[in-house]
Amino acid sequence: MAIDYNHPIDILDGADLKAFERDYLKPQKPVILRGLLKGTRAYEEWDFSYFKKAAGDKIIGVYENRESDLDKTLKVPHRKMKFADYLDLIASTPTDLRINLWNIFKDCPDLMNDFDYPDINTKFLKEYPFMFFGGQGSIARMHQDIDMSNVFLTQFQGKRRVILFSPDYSKLLYRYPLNVHTGVNVVKPDYNRFPGLEYVKGFECELKHGDTLFMPGRILALHRVYRRWLWHEHALPEPAREQKIERIDEPERTPGCRLPDAQGPGRQVV
Repeated sequence: MAIDYNHPIDILDGADLKAFERDYLKPQKPVILRGLLKGTRAYEEWDFSYFKKAAGDKIIGVYENRESDLDKTLKVPHRKMKFADYLDLIASTPTDLRINLWNIFKDCPDLMNDFDYPDINTKFLKEYPFMFFGGQGSIARMHQDIDMSNVFLTQFQGKRRVILFSPDYSKLLYRYPLNVHTGVNVVKPDYNRFPGLEYVKGFECELKHGDTLFMPGRILALHRVYRRWLWHEHALPEPAREQKIERIDEPERTPGCRLPDAQGPGRQVV
């Protein structure tokens, strides 16, 4: 057996507030919303050249894909560089370097004028928008967002593969106790070391320009870049705890399932 990614994610060209809350927010079900920010300057103009002009002189921290870091809490970037140089790098060659969880809007507040919050929801946490940038081949490891908020991820350039798993599979994905990430590499799974992966089912999708992925709180996610990319994140508070993420059935008993040794609790920045 192997990890089953055949559970589909709905794709909608539009959805109103009541329909979204009924069909996706309350049941905590992922969905791709096409063209959610269509008509905004962000949708029409955001690309590498645009951001070089807006923030090219900023010094940013970047992260690498290190197998040795899968079981570590990452707080300090592996290196720092000028943002314009980073954009030139990912535009010209494959690289695993990525910028994670950057609130570029604090450094460049005029960018907030480039988009409107869509009327698909009324409870966006408007103080916490973030941008992510990555080169072809970069990966954000399997993790849960530490605040467990619901997230809207909008792709603006390139293509990205996203893998999602219900939190019901946390043990089978070997999530570390008292933490929000796992040391399992689901891109190249080791079924001998992690036999529980054979019983896992998940969602898989590819995001292109203008696609917005609604990602429920507490869901486990991995992001892998096919082509250099930039994307934008908005968060919503998580619904009441009794509203669980759509469950994909798992066996009642899972032979051979074991957790790796934990490295201790810690705050995750992926």
